[in-house]
Amino acid sequence: MVDTPDSGTEPTEIELSVVARLTFYKAGNNGKGKKQTKDIKAKTFNHNFSESKDNYLELLTAILEKHHVDKKYKVTARNVYPCKIQVHPAKQGDAPDVVNYEEYQDLVKNTILSAPVGKPVVIFVEMPSIEKSAKRVKAGDNEGGSSSDDEGAACDGDDDDNPGLSKEEYDLAKERAKLKKKYQNDHDGGYTYIDATGVSIPLTPFMMKEWARALVDKDKSVDIDNPPHTQTFDPANRKSSLLTRKRSESSGSTGTEHVRSWNFFGNGIHEGSTHDVISLEGAD
Repeated sequence: MVDTPDSGTEPTEIELSVVARLTFYKAGNNGKGKKQTKDIKAKTFNHNFSESKDNYLELLTAILEKHHVDKKYKVTARNVYPCKIQVHPAKQGDAPDVVNYEEYQDLVKNTILSAPVGKPVVIFVEMPSIEKSAKRVKAGDNEGGSSSDDEGAACDGDDDDNPGLSKEEYDLAKERAKLKKKYQNDHDGGYTYIDATGVSIPLTPFMMKEWARALVDKDKSVDIDNPPHTQTFDPANRKSSLLTRKRSESSGSTGTEHVRSWNFFGNGIHEGSTHDVISLEGAD
């Protein structure tokens, strides 16, 4: 367990149980032709979550080690694989994709550090994604080039066969790259959307992902100029958050309440449960 932080300070790390579900695909024959079958293996272990890049790489490495594929596949700063991370009380379908360190850092900061200690974090990984990531890095090494973790660089081309990502992940990355290009600030590395009332809204990675998801799902009310009608983008919720911030500042509080009120933008978790994850193999 992590030491309880001093009163008035935000925790910087938290130790939680992890359920790593790795899906393998096997070629088979059902009598009607070739067909792939899924074989899902689940392993449990504890991980001390923090926002550092080393912590991100350690988590990805631990998943490979627990599933005994770490001899063949190695995690490095250049070679990471995509996954979905479900944090209670989010449903499995609401688990966000994490394809790079920046998205992991955002999820830890805005969701995992405030997660209930008694509930496991469930991580979904596809074996083909691990294999494609390894091939991408190997190809880059053979060509004498360098591989970039930046999803925007990976999405500049029109090739749908993007190594390391499934088609859905690639489509999401393409839409996020478009949003980043349109809403990037001139004065810093952040992103800002100006709504219909003229209010400037800082876009977190989670908000960009939610917007990209709506674009990929072809929500007719959403385009690159109009975000989805979700709680994250709801003007009423933003107004409530601003009022909370003003009350905190007027009462002479520390910056802690300020951060908490604005962290709402990164927490788009919906009510649900993780009771469907019940069949687990014991930790090694």
